[in-house]
Amino acid sequence: PATLKKLVLRFGSATQILAASRKDLAECSFLRKDSLTCLCDQRTIAATAADRELLLSEKTGTTLLCWNDPLFPPMLKEINDPPPFLHVLGFPQLLSAPGIAMVGARAASSYGLQVAERLAGDLARHELVITSGFALGIDTAAHRGALAAGGKTIAVMGCGLDIVYPRQNRKLHEQIATHGAIISETPLGTLPEGFRFPARNRIISGLSLGVVVVEAAHRSGTLITAHQALEQGRDVFAIPGRIDSPKSEGCHRLIQEGAKLVHSVADILEELALAISAPSP
Repeated sequence: PATLKKLVLRFGSATQILAASRKDLAECSFLRKDSLTCLCDQRTIAATAADRELLLSEKTGTTLLCWNDPLFPPMLKEINDPPPFLHVLGFPQLLSAPGIAMVGARAASSYGLQVAERLAGDLARHELVITSGFALGIDTAAHRGALAAGGKTIAVMGCGLDIVYPRQNRKLHEQIATHGAIISETPLGTLPEGFRFPARNRIISGLSLGVVVVEAAHRSGTLITAHQALEQGRDVFAIPGRIDSPKSEGCHRLIQEGAKLVHSVADILEELALAISAPSP
């Protein structure tokens, strides 16, 4: 994605990239030799693959958003390595609505799950879209809290939208598709391989005004999302926990490093300079 963004800035559009000569492409010092070969020698193969992807998207009822689509979220477009396109199941207009990301441990404590669900519901009642990664634990609690409050939520997947992962969340997957949006940068049929999840974290933070970390160990994927949020200029919030709990160590370190300590929904709204309106009934 980062290389493609550089190519678009250099040539003006994806169409112009494909129309560029080998000589012009070779002058791009950031372009690897294998990428140069693909761009020059495999254009027919790429066009066939693109046609197949469009057909699959139509069959599965998903929406495909490219950079230049009016519905592509503007905040996400601003990050250093935005996805070239997004597959969306549900309501693509939600991606541009004001929202907050909520992330945390998969093996969360009962305290963490309760806090995540309650806080997500409070934020959703103030008309903020709750974005998370659909994993077990804190992510699942955040999605459920938003839906229970009658709000909207976005699930960012690390696999194709035709695959439900984890399988235990199949019912939740259906609920989000009906009342929110499920998105992925990967093609349909892409399996949930481990290396894809750290990459999708930049999308979770990139869509959001800020990221709330509920529980995180000292070394965890959750902290990757927090640090990416800082690099993107987003606010980072952290929920304090027990001082003797390894699940709270990451949050406490974030607070030491300057993350906003969250005691209630008001702490988040005030930091984002959002007017605290009366919540929806």
